[in-house]
Parts: sequence; C-alpha cells; structure tokens
Amino acid sequence: MPSKVVGLFKMSDEKGDDDHVLCVPCSDPGWNELEDVEDLPRQLRAEISHFFEVYKDLDLDRHSEVKGWADRAAALETIEQAGRAYRERLGAPGS
Repeated sequence: MPSKVVGLFKMSDEKGDDDHVLCVPCSDPGWNELEDVEDLPRQLRAEISHFFEVYKDLDLDRHSEVKGWADRAAALETIEQAGRAYRERLGAPGS
C-alpha cells in the first residue's frame, strides 16, 4: 500500500532500541493530509504511547520503554540508516 512517512515512535525493548516508523496511507483522505507527527491528534499519540508502555507487562521476560516521538525528518533518517546497515551486511555495492 503506498504510504507516506510522517514520524518516528522511539522506544526500546529487551533487545535494545526498537524505533517504529509511523506512516499514513496515501489514498486515505482521513489520513493523507498528515505531513508530520505533530499533525497526528495528541490523544492518538498518547494512546499509541500507552499501548507500547504496557503491552509486554504480562510477560516477565519482556519489557518495553517508550522514549517519545520524533518528526518526519528523523523517521526518514532512520529509514536511510537501516538501508545502509542492510546493504553493508549484504556487502552490496553502494554501501
């Protein structure tokens, strides 16, 4: 589904940093006008944060820590870094 990057949800879990890129579908008029994480309703950001704070609470071997939100530019940089790391791991040209 064609999507547009609007922000980054920063968190960590038992394996380390685990940031999540927030995207909206380009074809959905209910979401496609969002350009940056600040455009997302504050209540929805709070609900997403709360979910990721507690969703591992019942599993004693797992945990999560919410570190907050970052803007679209940070999300795009995270995507670029992940692409570089992947190419380096493969030994691909241009890495």
